[in-house]
Amino acid sequence: MKFPSFHPTLIASIIALAAGLQDVADISPKSSLRGDASKQPVASATNNLRALQDNEMEGKLLVRDINYGEDALEGDGDGDSNLRRLKKNNKGKKNNKGKKNTKEKVDEDALEGDGDGDSNLRRLKKNNKGKKNNKGKGRPDETLHVEFADGMIYELKNINSSWTNGKGKGKVSGKDRIKLSKNCIVDAGSASIDLRGSEPEDMASNKLFDRRGLQEATTRRTAAQERNLAALRGDDGRMLQTGTKTVLAVKVVMNGGNEYSDSMSSLRDKVFGTDKDIYNLKSQYAACSYDQLIFDPTPNREMSSTAPNDGSTNIENGVVTIRINRDVVTGEDGRVNNAVTSKINELFGVSSPRQLADYVMYCHPEGTMGGIAYAYINSWNSVYKDTWCNSLSAQMHEIGHNLGFAHSGESSNQYGDQSGMMGYSYALSEDPVMCFNSAKSWQTKWYEDKHYTVNPGASDGSECFNGNLYGIADYDSASAETVIIKIQNTDSEADHYINFNRDAGINTGTLEGSNQVLVTTAGGEGNGYAPSTLVAKLGANGSYQVNVRGIPMVVRVESFASSFAYARVIVSEEGEDCGPPEPTKQPTLPPTTSPTPPPTNIPTNQPTSAPTNAPSHP
Repeated sequence: MKFPSFHPTLIASIIALAAGLQDVADISPKSSLRGDASKQPVASATNNLRALQDNEMEGKLLVRDINYGEDALEGDGDGDSNLRRLKKNNKGKKNNKGKKNTKEKVDEDALEGDGDGDSNLRRLKKNNKGKKNNKGKGRPDETLHVEFADGMIYELKNINSSWTNGKGKGKVSGKDRIKLSKNCIVDAGSASIDLRGSEPEDMASNKLFDRRGLQEATTRRTAAQERNLAALRGDDGRMLQTGTKTVLAVKVVMNGGNEYSDSMSSLRDKVFGTDKDIYNLKSQYAACSYDQLIFDPTPNREMSSTAPNDGSTNIENGVVTIRINRDVVTGEDGRVNNAVTSKINELFGVSSPRQLADYVMYCHPEGTMGGIAYAYINSWNSVYKDTWCNSLSAQMHEIGHNLGFAHSGESSNQYGDQSGMMGYSYALSEDPVMCFNSAKSWQTKWYEDKHYTVNPGASDGSECFNGNLYGIADYDSASAETVIIKIQNTDSEADHYINFNRDAGINTGTLEGSNQVLVTTAGGEGNGYAPSTLVAKLGANGSYQVNVRGIPMVVRVESFASSFAYARVIVSEEGEDCGPPEPTKQPTLPPTTSPTPPPTNIPTNQPTSAPTNAPSHP
């Protein structure tokens, strides 16, 4: 079957087994969810437990993707990566531009070079080719949650395994809705709900709620609004990845002086580029999408007149400070999120933060959470540990999850593909400047007028490709006819995506496979959430073979143009040369030699000699 625009996340395959917490990459689609009643009982202080309320029984199913992929550039085993060590060692040193760097958060141009025009970040890219760290292994990276109409989000635990291995398999994060039973127990401290072995009840899809909340089902809409809502339900994969969207960045302040450690103006600059920040969430998504996806600051809004004077602020140019009465306790980030959500609803008179912006970023103080950031798939919320809110790659990565992108891996490392933003994230605000790998790029549909699909076994010319493959940095060039190739497999099997990873322009900071032809696999038909795996990096004369529908398909790089302007690529059965199909030659019949009859000699009658009368004489 073909998947809808949002590829159904197989719920039974998204969470690591509680026993051993095996790596997500090794989990089969038949694995049980973390939270099976026989695996993981809920434990919490008694005063944090309460019964599920009637208004909390129905909600939207969400998958949370936790980012443990910090500092991919491998260190020497002492727990400090080369990238982080380089930042520390260069504090206060002058960079090539002669500016003194006094900040603890060091950008790439502040990392001291040796005068040869090559930054240390780029040198690390060269020295660490092929090296990966093991951060995040052995920990669950995805968890199952429910969101209620007020924006409160709770992790689901102890779900009946018959549901997770049955009805739950085809559920779609951010789209499908469920109803919980009355015997569920809410743990406010861990922001979780213990289903006590029960299974969720499916809710009709026509009750999907949008930014107006659950009441939207009774609202009269224009034809255009109906089309937009249908798109959100999954009928059109472009809805999330195109258009102008609003973003609200939240500076979280807690008890004891614990707060996100940058100012509101700095946060605004790091997200929207309002001052001196060149590369940020707004600029890089606009660049990668060729202005098809724009993130603007959410409109200004004042707090209600009854708001307490506790340090919370009005929304100004896409940024707000929210003060909550909570102490920092590691592992209670879910509780912090719900406290922030509740405070936003109270201060601005909304039923959910969804009513204020399309995407809302919560910037936590240090110490509240594990990992560096996380986000909910096909949803509005992303959460960051302190100044990871400033990180260009973390912003792109987490909002990417909100847009429906899964991780980009290599081998058994689910973050291992460093050619684009859905692999590792980096503690830098201006680097790396890159976009997404071929599978994610195909999914965005930003370049679809320059896609090419190879259909193995066809006989209409689409069974092979022989031509120039350009990088996405040259997408807007008139000469760039093709930027991504897809080798179409059967609907139930992963497809292969091919791109030329040109190190230039909007992709000048790519950290892997620079100026090479990359081959990536992913399921979901390129229409929705599906993890991808980088399987080949090809230079000149390099080739990669894969059997597709029993046909040995070969990707072969013939050559690269001067200055790596493009790659000459052949994708064909057994690597044979191919081109446009030859015109069908109709047999030419020899001229028919029919006997030519001799000309008919029609007899010519002699002229009639009419008698001539003699003239009459009078």
